[in-house]
Amino acid sequence: MLAYKQDTVTINKHNGVREPFSDVKLLASVDAAVTAGKTELAEDVRDDLLVRARQLADTNAIAAAVEETLTTHAPAAADAYHQYRGAKLARRQQAQDLDAALNRLQSRDRNVVNENANKDSEVFNTQRDLTAGTVARAQGLKMLPPAVAVAT
Repeated sequence: MLAYKQDTVTINKHNGVREPFSDVKLLASVDAAVTAGKTELAEDVRDDLLVRARQLADTNAIAAAVEETLTTHAPAAADAYHQYRGAKLARRQQAQDLDAALNRLQSRDRNVVNENANKDSEVFNTQRDLTAGTVARAQGLKMLPPAVAVAT
């Protein structure tokens, strides 16, 4: 496997932040896709992917290169990677969607109703506070700079 210095190449993240390229992060996502796809990826293909990814400037281009490589060499892993990326994007968008946040509260999502675990979420005052917090969080994420909103 190829070894690189972690700080030699910087990339643009989807939120505009520049960050050093990380072989470890890329290979972890590729390995997860390969495992989920119940397939294997040759070491030379992984090395070629690392070389190619280091030449790209942003995470979207790197993701496209990963999908293209996996589609060619491990189609089942490509499907798993594509589904993971889609789910991650959906979670990011859903965090800022007021309707989705209120639906999670109304459907009694454990992460929302147990936010203040020392209060009974069935009590009106607690419901009011949870609703206000949910609305404020969804609206606040829209007002924050993208780099900050994604970090939450």
